[in-house]
Amino acid sequence: MSKMEEYRQLLNLAQAGIHYQKDIYDLERYQEIQRLAVKLIAESSQVTEAELYQKVSIEAGYPTPKVDVRAVIEKDDKILFVEDINTKKWALPGGFADVGLSPIENIKKEVKEETNLDVLSAELIGVFDTNQRQDIFQFFQYYKLFFYCLVEENQAFEVNSETSAIGYFSLDNLPQLSLDRTTKEQLIRLRQRGKQVVCD
Repeated sequence: MSKMEEYRQLLNLAQAGIHYQKDIYDLERYQEIQRLAVKLIAESSQVTEAELYQKVSIEAGYPTPKVDVRAVIEKDDKILFVEDINTKKWALPGGFADVGLSPIENIKKEVKEETNLDVLSAELIGVFDTNQRQDIFQFFQYYKLFFYCLVEENQAFEVNSETSAIGYFSLDNLPQLSLDRTTKEQLIRLRQRGKQVVCD
């Protein structure tokens, strides 16, 4: 386990303690542990203490991994990507799973919102844990669910609040990727999976 993972685990323990404690003195102790963990993470990353506290403040309660859903849509041996309207980087269509919807309902919603395509069927083909990645730091742990989707291209794409363009690309000619959302390595592993669900 890396130092950063240890700091994040310390922060998670502090958050759980703050959530479950019933004694004012224990609350103070957990808040101090939280302060120290935030300080350590800030010193070891590009994120400021203020930014970290902002993230912590919206994550009240017991900390658990977040769920991200991504769609693999193919045509003519190419894969569909969407361009983020702000960063101009590309990723598979998808996003955070909404509470109250099933994983399949979430991926259908995300694809429709970002591409205007209707998903006809979706099959789970991969589950990736961002804690296994060493190339980037992510404050939260994510479980990324990848679905192979068949779509009905019955609507033209329109620029929306999330995506400014869509396009099909081959693995050997990818656009600039948003690496916290999609990596070439993930796509290669999904392509090589055979009939098994890829788990990492």
